[in-house]
Amino acid sequence: MLSLKQLVTLTWQPLVAVSVGLTHILAPLPQAAMAQYGGVPIADRQGDYATALMQGNLGYYGNAKWLIVENELLNCRVAPNGAVRSRILAGAIVTAAFRGPVNQQRLTEVTPEMDAIVFDNGSPWLRIQGTAAGLAFPPEARSASQQFKPGECYIRANRRYVAPINIDAKLN
Repeated sequence: MLSLKQLVTLTWQPLVAVSVGLTHILAPLPQAAMAQYGGVPIADRQGDYATALMQGNLGYYGNAKWLIVENELLNCRVAPNGAVRSRILAGAIVTAAFRGPVNQQRLTEVTPEMDAIVFDNGSPWLRIQGTAAGLAFPPEARSASQQFKPGECYIRANRRYVAPINIDAKLN
């Protein structure tokens, strides 16, 4: 069985259900049909995500949802490479914190200041909003048994730790 990290790093193609008599077969979706769906950020060779902003056919949008794929607890910091503010459980879905009107209107231009990914000493960091109680807790705690909301914090924007979620991709 594949681990969560292995599953996320596989190259995925959207699937479509094709009816053959009373049987349904899952087949790769033809590339021409993919224009309907928004894409997700792609990591570079080092596994880093350079931006959470994507260009779609209606303008720019931000990839808001990310999955924590780290096998251990992931540190969320008060600033990029700063002190640990909280720790987030593997499998949690976090929400990127964009600046400006991203995801609220059709944008034809974006600036780096709007992005949820910021750089510190050449390393990308994803700014996220507070995570639901039970998924994040103070750094000194060993479990998520206490109620805790971390507020805004930063996690490394690398595929070893997080994976973008395509909220447009749905199987019917």
